[in-house]
Amino acid sequence: MPNIIFTLNAKGGVGKTTMAVNLAAQFGQKNKFNLIGADIQVSASLWTGQNYN
Repeated sequence: MPNIIFTLNAKGGVGKTTMAVNLAAQFGQKNKFNLIGADIQVSASLWTGQNYN
């Protein structure tokens, strides 16, 4: 059964994306995972090497 982890906070600049990318890196060492970033800046996608331009 899959686990789902959300990093949520209404305030900007509190480290949500940083924490999510680092958690994904740790989980990815042993398991399959999906990192879904829903912010308008697509920071998680850019940090992980995805380019959507």
